[in-house]
Amino acid sequence: MNHDLHIYTIGEDSRVIKAETDLGEFPLSPHPDSVKGRLLGLTAEELHRLSVDKSVTVGVSAKRYKFVRLEKDGTFTLRKDWA
Repeated sequence: MNHDLHIYTIGEDSRVIKAETDLGEFPLSPHPDSVKGRLLGLTAEELHRLSVDKSVTVGVSAKRYKFVRLEKDGTFTLRKDWA
């Protein structure tokens, strides 16, 4: 299913990026510890920048996640970034 991910990077405006994810319908209850999927519509350069910038935070349904894996083809794994 496609979802909007909110990408936050220190010193830049946030961006909304479409992604195919393993999430179901929103609202999520409870929020999962991890999310897998594939980012859509990004260039190889944009994917590379996201993969090396450790300040990147991803908002999914008002919860913070961090990339633990982001491949050149856009496939990713996110882990929760809250207690």
